[in-house]
Amino acid sequence: KLVCDRDLGGALHGGDALKGTKKWKFEAGGAEIGGANFGEKGVLFGSHDEHLYCVSFEGKELWKFKIDGPIYGSVSVSGGKTFLAGCDSQLHVIDVKTGKADRSVDLGGQSAATAAVLGDVLYVGTMKNEVKAIDWKKGDEVWTYKGGRNTQAFYSSPAVNEKYVVIGNRDNRVHCIDRKTGKMVWRFVTENKVDGSPVIAYSARDISAGGV
Repeated sequence: KLVCDRDLGGALHGGDALKGTKKWKFEAGGAEIGGANFGEKGVLFGSHDEHLYCVSFEGKELWKFKIDGPIYGSVSVSGGKTFLAGCDSQLHVIDVKTGKADRSVDLGGQSAATAAVLGDVLYVGTMKNEVKAIDWKKGDEVWTYKGGRNTQAFYSSPAVNEKYVVIGNRDNRVHCIDRKTGKMVWRFVTENKVDGSPVIAYSARDISAGGV
């Protein structure tokens, strides 16, 4: 069992999850890196050096994919693809095995967040104060949410279930959006900017009833 973590010097560390021992260290050019995710054949992570890396479970580079700008968020993985939204204002749909892009979709603004994927649709916030729903297979925009005139950049990563997209904003609010229509359901006011990512939790009653 492999566990991975990063350090502030731009290195990804791989360790034995059962023994708690270090297995390898991969240097990513000295630039800060984002959180790691697992693909079929390796570990995926983005870097401020403008590259998405895929490293084998033994710590060897398999491939890397360059964009025009640093990558802040973690990468999402679903259906044999990885989804990268970075500071080049593009959503990149990349084959996990080959590192080749299937397509890129214009987001209309930079993103520092991790995208959430449910089925064929991906959800991500941007620094242009919008949340986008993108059909990643077709490359089409499903809807764009604008939170109002006081809405600021979305640095938060969204939480998604069958009905809702929940995301924090720097306008001191948590926004709940209808997943199908892109319309606001509610907004919750906090005491400061919300950059952290929400979590949707289910009770035992919810699960036994088939979810909410």
